[in-house]
Amino acid sequence: LDTDTRLCAGSLRAALGGCGAALEAVDLVAAGRADAVFVAARPPGHHAGPRGAVACHKHFWKSPDMCSCGFCLLNTAAVAAAYARYRYGRRGPDAPDDATLVRRVAIIDFDVHHGNGTEAIVRRLRPVRERKPLPESWPEEYVEAHAPWLDESDPDEVFFGSVHLWDDAGSFYPGGGAADAGHATVVNVPLNPLIVGAQGRECRPGDARARANLSQTQRQQLRTRAAAELRAKVSADLLPRLRAFDADLIFFSAGFDGHESDLYHFFTEDDYAWITAACLDAAPRARGRCVSILEGGYAVA
Repeated sequence: LDTDTRLCAGSLRAALGGCGAALEAVDLVAAGRADAVFVAARPPGHHAGPRGAVACHKHFWKSPDMCSCGFCLLNTAAVAAAYARYRYGRRGPDAPDDATLVRRVAIIDFDVHHGNGTEAIVRRLRPVRERKPLPESWPEEYVEAHAPWLDESDPDEVFFGSVHLWDDAGSFYPGGGAADAGHATVVNVPLNPLIVGAQGRECRPGDARARANLSQTQRQQLRTRAAAELRAKVSADLLPRLRAFDADLIFFSAGFDGHESDLYHFFTEDDYAWITAACLDAAPRARGRCVSILEGGYAVA
C-alpha cells in the first residue's frame, strides 16, 4: 500500500472485522451491558487519515518513508466514535429508547506514536483549508476539506487528545504532534524521547541492541523519568481540557509500544493504568464508560 504497509488477501477483511468489533463494543456500552470494553484487533488504525496516509511534518518530502499509513488500513477508533454519535447521538428509530445518549465523544490516544490520522479526521469535522505538504521553495497550494459525521455540532462535540513521543526535528515517526493550543478540541501532549548511553553506545528509541545493554539501574531511572513526565504533562495539558469537554463516552486508542519491554519508551503497566483512570476521572458524565481499541505494540512478551 505504501512504504511500510503491506497487504495480503485477508487484510481488508481483518480491518473490517476490527471495525465491526469496535461497533459491537459501542452497542454493549450504550445499552448498559458493559461499562468498559477492550477491542483486541489488528491491524491498528490511528495513522489512517481521511484519505489514507497523512503527511504531518513540513519536511516529509525529504523522507517519503515518513508519510505512510503506519500499518493502518481503517481508522477503527474514528469509525467507532462516528458510529456512536450517529446511532446514539440523537433519539430515533436506530437507537433503543433506553440506550445511553452519546453526544460528546472523546478519543484519547496513548500510543507512543502520534495519532496523526485520527487528528486529521477530527480536524476535518469543520471546514478547513489545508496546505499541501510541498517543498518550501514551491508555490503554496491548498485544498478545501470538510467531512462531517452527524451534523453541524460535530466540531464542538468530538474531542481528540494524543500523548506521544515527539522531537522538533521530526525524526520520530510520523513526525507530527507538536503542542498546539490553537484548537478547541484537539490536544497534543508531546513527550521527550529518552536517550541514554549504554556501554559506549547511545540508546535511542527503536534501538533494540542498545536497549539490551542497559543496566537495571539505568532502566529504573528511565522508568522513573518516563512516569514523571507522563503524569506532569498529562495533568497540566490534557486533563483540564478533557474535564472542560465532559464527554459522554471515551474511546482509548490504546497502543502499548511505549512499554519498557518494547522498543521506544519506558512506561510500565502502572503508567497505562494511571492515564486510563485519570482520563475517566476527568469525564464524570461518562461514569466510567469507555471503549479501548488496540493500536501499536510489537513485543511478544
